[in-house]
Amino acid sequence: RLSPPLRAAYIVASNLINRSPDTRANARALAQLDWVIVHEPFMTPTARHADLVLPICTDLERSDLVTSWGHDQHLFYSRQALAPAGEARTDYWVFARLAERLGFGAAYTEGRSEEEWIARFLTARHLDVEGLERAGIMRQDGEPRVALAEFRADPLAHPLPTPSGRIEILNPQAEEVGLPAIPSFVEAGDGDGEHPLQLITPHYKFRSNSCLDAVPWLQRLEPHAVWINPLDARARDIADRDTVEVYNRRGTIRLPAKVTARITPGVVCVYQGAWYRPGPDGVDEGGCANVLTEHRESPTGGCATHSTWVEVRPSLAGARSPRRNGA
Repeated sequence: RLSPPLRAAYIVASNLINRSPDTRANARALAQLDWVIVHEPFMTPTARHADLVLPICTDLERSDLVTSWGHDQHLFYSRQALAPAGEARTDYWVFARLAERLGFGAAYTEGRSEEEWIARFLTARHLDVEGLERAGIMRQDGEPRVALAEFRADPLAHPLPTPSGRIEILNPQAEEVGLPAIPSFVEAGDGDGEHPLQLITPHYKFRSNSCLDAVPWLQRLEPHAVWINPLDARARDIADRDTVEVYNRRGTIRLPAKVTARITPGVVCVYQGAWYRPGPDGVDEGGCANVLTEHRESPTGGCATHSTWVEVRPSLAGARSPRRNGA
């Protein structure tokens, strides 16, 4: 427990209820707070749990400089294409007004508007500004990278962050968390014997995490569904496009089935990012994969989202479709 306990949450640039493991637990956590504020242009699942939603501009309604992920240095000049809708404002505008009310507005803005900050960033670095403004993108790909180059050149002068300073195959510390000392395959089985299907939750080609899920055109291109192998579907009396429920101890989601041999038996796939939308019975009608995942960390400190076990059953709430062959 935190001391003092959290009383409020101020959420910016995050649909955290949807994006974090164990969605229902996230919703319960926000419900325990006295005050929740969210910056959003859309009524996301997180925004629906807020006491106050401040309407924020979309990327098309403001100018910004955006860097790429990874090692290559790509800079994108995202220029405003249209005026903000209604009373929408930028995050910077909101924080500048808050800073003024809290007594440090001048220190926060340094007297600059957003346009002036962008102009300063463009002139403060050695950039091809004309090319950036013309093309909207500037690429600065570095030289090919060599992994552990300094260590390879001089292992004594540049040791690795391991007990020996060198590459270690045998790792006694792994045994402390129940893993083999030498890396090897460890079969992950269903912990309670009631949920025999392993769930994978990869990224979706029609969403960016949970962004764009509410776009009807993208939804029509490929409806959100759970992929299931024909052998597993037949054993559960499930046909292609039937409405089914995917469930475990943490919750239940309701969505169509995609019966296809393109997924291996014993595994089901629900693409991540679909918005959490609980119905009157508590079942998530949006098909949010994180309703089924848990907060447990992997031995390396990451989220154990692909070590999730579920079961699938026909839904009594959905109409059955005519029998179809698997894709």
